[in-house]
Amino acid sequence: DDWVLARCGEVPDPGEGTAEAAEESLASTALHEEFKALYERQIESCIQGHGATPVEFYKQIRESQDSSDAASSKALVGQILLETFSFDVFMAMMREAKESSRRK
Repeated sequence: DDWVLARCGEVPDPGEGTAEAAEESLASTALHEEFKALYERQIESCIQGHGATPVEFYKQIRESQDSSDAASSKALVGQILLETFSFDVFMAMMREAKESSRRK
């Protein structure tokens, strides 16, 4: 939360600055890469805190997605994690945080 609030101002508003769109895209991509690294460290720390390894966790997620029970809770966790890492979801989250901080 703190990272998102501290960095959301760096994300351009939708349709902002067509001449600078390529530069903004690069800046947003770099910000997304930073977010993914931070998020992955936090997930791995949580996994290890529960006595598992990230390799074991991701193996279970992968197996649940490959199984016939793709609607299982493990498969759902995997889908949520993948969506959270998505650039589009990241940008929506950052823009929402930016708009929320403007209203305060």
